[in-house]
Amino acid sequence: MIYLVKEAKDQLTTILQAALKKAFAEGTLPEAQLPEFSFEVPADRAHGDWSCNIAMASARVFRNSPVKIASAIAENIDLT
Repeated sequence: MIYLVKEAKDQLTTILQAALKKAFAEGTLPEAQLPEFSFEVPADRAHGDWSCNIAMASARVFRNSPVKIASAIAENIDLT
């Protein structure tokens, strides 16, 4: 079971990093060193299977609001 959780986190990290690279390439977000971020299972399952703090953690780095960062990620994420 632990292996499956690690594999899921690794896949989510790869997807998130690809979305950020795409946002960098489009100029939606300034290219910068990403801070440490984490994934967790939300306490309220109505909030989804996983949550990530990347928008909050990178607000200072990107000099942008977490909402705009999350929006840029959502626009560039490829879940196929």
